[in-house]
Amino acid sequence: MKKEEINILVVDDDANFRKSMAEAIKRFGYKATVAAKPEEAINLVKIKDFHAALVDCMLPKQSGVDLALEMRGSRFGSAPIILISGVFKDKSFATEAQEKARAIQFLNKPLDMEALKQRFEELFADLLSLENVPLQVLVSKPFSSARERTKVIEGLEEVRGFDLPFLLSVLMDASASGHLNIATNEGDIFGVTLKKGKVTNVDSSESEATLLMILLEEGFVTKEDLKSIREQVRRGDLLSCLIELQFVSPHILPSVRTQQIFTDLKRLFVDNLVNINFVPERSKEEPEFGLDLEQLTPLLHDVVMEVITEDYLTSFYEQWLEYPIQVASGFSERHPLFQSNLLKALPHLSELLPTGLTMEELLSKGSYDSGGFYKALHLMAIRRLIIFDDVKKVKSFAEYGDRMKVMLKELKGKNPYQVYAYFGVQEGARPEDYEKIYREFAKANHPDRLPPSTAQELRQVVNQVFSIVSEAHSVLSNPEKRAAFVNDLKQQDAERQIHAEALAEEAYNYLKRGRASEALQRTKEAISLYGSKNVKIAHVWALLKSSGASENSAEAAQILDSIPHKERRNAQYLFVSGLLKKHLGDTQGAQNQLDKAIALDPHFLEARREKSLLGETTGKTEGFNADLTKLVGNFFKKR
Repeated sequence: MKKEEINILVVDDDANFRKSMAEAIKRFGYKATVAAKPEEAINLVKIKDFHAALVDCMLPKQSGVDLALEMRGSRFGSAPIILISGVFKDKSFATEAQEKARAIQFLNKPLDMEALKQRFEELFADLLSLENVPLQVLVSKPFSSARERTKVIEGLEEVRGFDLPFLLSVLMDASASGHLNIATNEGDIFGVTLKKGKVTNVDSSESEATLLMILLEEGFVTKEDLKSIREQVRRGDLLSCLIELQFVSPHILPSVRTQQIFTDLKRLFVDNLVNINFVPERSKEEPEFGLDLEQLTPLLHDVVMEVITEDYLTSFYEQWLEYPIQVASGFSERHPLFQSNLLKALPHLSELLPTGLTMEELLSKGSYDSGGFYKALHLMAIRRLIIFDDVKKVKSFAEYGDRMKVMLKELKGKNPYQVYAYFGVQEGARPEDYEKIYREFAKANHPDRLPPSTAQELRQVVNQVFSIVSEAHSVLSNPEKRAAFVNDLKQQDAERQIHAEALAEEAYNYLKRGRASEALQRTKEAISLYGSKNVKIAHVWALLKSSGASENSAEAAQILDSIPHKERRNAQYLFVSGLLKKHLGDTQGAQNQLDKAIALDPHFLEARREKSLLGETTGKTEGFNADLTKLVGNFFKKR
């Protein structure tokens, strides 16, 4: 995998820090994605794969620790998280936060960039190095390119004999041409010749003896035949000489060569270390004889089934236990491999594989014997029917079910724009943006990916969610449907506005007659439909005039603040603003606002009434203050 393909998420509300971190990560060679708010980060991890995240502990509205936990419940899963902070220096806090968030590290700002770079290199070492990389990394998605896989093999120097079936299949799948030289610890030298992905020859010190044994066992020649032509046979060209001397028919060549290649290769597939060297070469011509991967599969099947040990396979796939298995392009439930003895012993495996489960989940759901399962898995990996994702999956299927239930609750009843807004895409986005989000969503959440054992309740939830998102995609990706939807949205918006304004008008009439509770019922419905300035003012008036006005003051203030400044220069706004100030105890402020309202509309009776009531209260207070002053003055005069 290339460095620039590794995506690191940075979540921090400090714009300067985000910018500097993004630049540093890019200098390290990786890809950086930034988010300023927790909700932005959640939207990103819903639809994109990230290989790690840097998360600040102090974020607006949500702590970084809580955000990390929420990310764990998304497709981000168990990917590494590093917590960072410029405020929290206490070691006990760092330890507690790291444990709670399941973070791999807690760093204080300013960050040591060289140490961070080294940490990233450790985290991504298995994915990055193309030289001396462990062979099992080639079963992962980043190495989907045949050229990349071949390049890895060109850099290998020592492998186990059990590695050779997989290694050979990689070269054959890549249609490679060249010579694979193998030296055993016993000093035996083997040469495997490949042309355009076909094994054309296996040469060793035992090759001629192997060929003779096959010819004799199959009855193509006798010992007497061989004695009579001993002087005429040139070393290394026994079969050609026998054909030339008409002792055997040319038609037996493919059969005999195949058996000889099978026998010599099987001698290599043992649990010992071997030195290897692959020398590629260009080959334009099709070989006259050669075994492709399909023809070699019977041998590979037998070797995996009878020779390769479970301990080896457990070690080979150990690092992939928590990674989802994905089916490769050549996968099909009708593939001949599923008729092999190994795979026939694992019922429903072909149905479970496309569901994106991990090895752990497959073993659990299929109730498979681990030995047979690992062998079948390896044979499918050899044939490139499966690969592993490079981002860990959330372990618990129950967690997935909980996420889907929450998603259904949040998406139900939303229009297509609102559905995509849930994934962070706003109105007016490009069609390709909608398409990209839908593809990412479908890849991870298509109902067909659910295993057969999925509970009916969860299956229904996933179907409902997928139906909602698919319908939104259908509308927004089709120009005609999208235009019709926008027009319909405008019509609905206009109807809601008309209805809301009518309710607000009813509320005004109730308020003028002192029936605040009935007015509040109307404004609550109105503001849920359409939050125009007129509706908001009516709602604030009803809130401040109904019972519990003191408790409603905070809501009233919030609603008034949401009205744009350019819409505030009218008598109604100034009137309710005065009411609010009165409830908050700002008598002078209330007086000023009511005066302004009356100045704009001298016939505003409610404003005049409120001013009169305010004046009475103020007057009583002023009279009391005047009497008190007079009393104190007289007291001093007497003295």
